Amino acid sequence: MSNVMEKVETQRSKGDFKLVMVLAFVLVAISFFAVGFIYAKAPQIDILVKLIVFFGGINSWLVYYLCKKFNGVSKT
Repeated sequence: MSNVMEKVETQRSKGDFKLVMVLAFVLVAISFFAVGFIYAKAPQIDILVKLIVFFGGINSWLVYYLCKKFNGVSKT
């Protein structure tokens, strides 16, 4: 019976990983569009640097989270 529970847990973690990958792609795409639209309205370089740092921080945290999630899925 424990083999069945392990299989269910593996399938659940793989499904969660696929969902996180899709949501990460959407978040990164939205952040690039947001930077472009905001910078088009205010062409000062200091605003662009702040936007890139802010969205870069969010996206780098997301990549770290995806790597941790992938390690959890690949060990199964």
